[in-house]
Amino acid sequence: MTRLTSLLVFVVATVAAVPAALACGGFFCNAVQPVLTPVEQNAERILFEMNGDGTVTAIVEISYSGNPSDFSWVVPVSDTPELAVVPASTLLVLDDATAPTIQQQPTVCTERGYGCDVGGVGAAGVGFGCASSALRAGDFGAEDFGGGVLVEELEQVGPYLSEVVSSDDPAALINWLNKNGYLITPEMEEFVSDYVTQGIKFLAMKLAPGAATTDIEPISMTYPGDSPSIPLVLTSVSAEPEMGVMVFIASNERYQSSNWPNVLVDPVDVRADPSTSQTNYYPLLSWLVDQVGGNAMVTEYAGDIGTPVNNGINTWSFQFQEEADWLAGLRGRHSYLTRMYTRVSGWEMTSDPIFEPSPGGTVSNFLDLTENDPIEICANDPTPLCGRTYCGEGATCATTEFGDEGCACPEGTVARSIQSPELNGLGLYETVTCQRLDFDLMGSVDSLGPGANSDPCMNTDCGAGGSCIALNGFPTCDCADGGVAVPDGQGGLRCEEAIDLFGPEDGLLASAVAESTEVAFKAATPNGRSAALVVAVLLIPMLIVRRPNRRAA
Repeated sequence: MTRLTSLLVFVVATVAAVPAALACGGFFCNAVQPVLTPVEQNAERILFEMNGDGTVTAIVEISYSGNPSDFSWVVPVSDTPELAVVPASTLLVLDDATAPTIQQQPTVCTERGYGCDVGGVGAAGVGFGCASSALRAGDFGAEDFGGGVLVEELEQVGPYLSEVVSSDDPAALINWLNKNGYLITPEMEEFVSDYVTQGIKFLAMKLAPGAATTDIEPISMTYPGDSPSIPLVLTSVSAEPEMGVMVFIASNERYQSSNWPNVLVDPVDVRADPSTSQTNYYPLLSWLVDQVGGNAMVTEYAGDIGTPVNNGINTWSFQFQEEADWLAGLRGRHSYLTRMYTRVSGWEMTSDPIFEPSPGGTVSNFLDLTENDPIEICANDPTPLCGRTYCGEGATCATTEFGDEGCACPEGTVARSIQSPELNGLGLYETVTCQRLDFDLMGSVDSLGPGANSDPCMNTDCGAGGSCIALNGFPTCDCADGGVAVPDGQGGLRCEEAIDLFGPEDGLLASAVAESTEVAFKAATPNGRSAALVVAVLLIPMLIVRRPNRRAA
């Protein structure tokens, strides 16, 4: 079968301004109030079950804060699916049970003549919600609502009222979506049209009357197929730069991407601060993916499903019994689990990752750093500068006179504030990356009607030498030559004068001091990405390159 037989798409969303954060899994998640603000998508989790009977079950998280009557969700599907809901924190528990763990490398104190070994560090922490029981869906039949759009009403599942919408006419379907509260800007129409012309239907859901946002649960969709795929091309509409994409595949064998590079993280390149347990793991992963063209899946675990599922059950069953029971059923249906992860920006979402069985062996989620070179803990500055900041392809990490780390963005890009995950239960931390100026799928949003032209830069101050630019519905900072954008600790950025510059190879995986070199500010627009495909990437250790202290002109 082709990849179109089993499709699930990540979120690309627009939503009315609400006081709380919103994130959804799926194609569009909308609120229909007049003031339109894009949803910032940081990460989502998807679980595919290969059922062995010619069907695939896709389970995706949905989370939302706002008025329940404003919630709506659309996902492209190959055929009318069978729907169910899954206990609310199931994928979070599975994430926690399979997250990479680190055995730290040894440390050394040269000036005092001793060294020590640091013990293992636990898995990444997650937050949890409440669970409720699963219900099954049925097909109520289809009705032609005119205009070439066919609408199939489905039975209520959990808190969701659902219908499947299809058409042979892209314009008719886009018109239907817009009339029914799903924002489709002109920039998005080509993406929607591509799927319509391939015969894809769209599952549309809203909350039932009386349902609260606390009733929202992951949705399970089962439909014909044997080759899971995530249509990330559509996700690009509201994807945060360096958005995390986590995919679990439960089957009886290991899986990999068939059309993206499949990458492994070499423990030799991982660093963990012995005093704070902070690591370079996720910035390293982002850099690693960019080295093979910007589209790659990193296999973080592949092996017996019983080990991680049992870990999740044993750890969380006292608090999340429904999730534990559901995972026990997953273990009974499948023998093998593959966990893949990537970090990808909207402009890199030019193709959809497709998955197939892999001939590879097991992959442990335990990263043993004990054979790495010892970390010096008695130096004046034991933590490498720019050791946790990756600014994106063609960009440069920089430090300032105030001791901050940030990004010097090349021509054609501006700085965007993002949150990056951290291992070891440390949650998220504020950081910055460089976003392409020519990628703006919300550029026409101010022409959509009254109230739609709210200025994202209205309350944004980029500091001295910086200017705010609204891009894809969010504020970004363009720093003057010699300036670097640093997190302000409140979810924004400020421009400061740069002192030292570090390329990814220099700071991200730093372990020693090498000869200094120069890196120019406002360099040419980043080179095109490499198209090389690899089965695995094993990087050599990289060295810190400390630039001479200087003031940029």
